[in-house]
Amino acid sequence: MSWKVIGLAVIMFVYNTTYLTTYSNLALIMKYEQIGSEVMVGYAMAFMTASGMCVGMFFGKLYQRYGRFLGAVSAAAVGMAFLFLVHADNMFFIAVSLILMGAGNSLLMPFGYYYVSKAAPDGASAFSISVVSAAVSAGSFCSPYIFGGIVRLLGQHSGRFTFVVAACVLAAGAAGLLIFAVRGWRPKDAAIKSRPVGRSGK
Repeated sequence: MSWKVIGLAVIMFVYNTTYLTTYSNLALIMKYEQIGSEVMVGYAMAFMTASGMCVGMFFGKLYQRYGRFLGAVSAAAVGMAFLFLVHADNMFFIAVSLILMGAGNSLLMPFGYYYVSKAAPDGASAFSISVVSAAVSAGSFCSPYIFGGIVRLLGQHSGRFTFVVAACVLAAGAAGLLIFAVRGWRPKDAAIKSRPVGRSGK
């Protein structure tokens, strides 16, 4: 297993730790601030799942069109969703935030796994993906403990503060992915994409 795969496993761990703060905090915030009912909490999560299902089906097409930039845009979408959740005070804005978050996550996760398969040594793709999957699961488990510790360390008591921290993490991730995309972009890529199909060029 290469160091690139280990690095990607760490990145995916951090991302999923951050992403799962939605599940561990949103329901508590909605109940504490009396935003909707217990049933509405389930509907809110369903919005996120539905948007992810619909958008995720187009990952292949979108990656062919936008390449590495898709990762930066997806991370920015999830970060913006967290930022919206910081200020959302009714079900409509919560639903919009979760739809945006589900769409971004459904593109960002396969983007990460795609580059894990590319970074894996020959004959070790399955093992590399399993290691990264384990890191993602570990992030899910550690999320409430890590973010709970950060909130206590910074002396904050608002459940929404975890969304502020998550938005900052995703902003840094989006910036890193944008640098990754720009460094890998070549002017000839744009020329290839803009070339008419079926033309010989003569």
